[in-house]
Amino acid sequence: MAYTRVVTISTDDHHTLQEFRASVGAQWTFLSDPARTVQKDLDIQEYTDPEHNPMIPHTLVLKPGLVIHRTDGNSTAG
Repeated sequence: MAYTRVVTISTDDHHTLQEFRASVGAQWTFLSDPARTVQKDLDIQEYTDPEHNPMIPHTLVLKPGLVIHRTDGNSTAG
């Protein structure tokens, strides 16, 4: 397997996201996106919950230069 890194992007505010990260003992990078820039750019809004406006979970595989190589929608860890 090639060199890989995991990054989690969430719509939670920074404080909430860091509390979650600590509670699960995660050692990877967590990025906060409360403005939902990623959600809008990738058109991954979960349309069934307009009140909370969550993102549909996705896994993005990037090529060098941070170019999207493949997108797997509705991804779950495990």
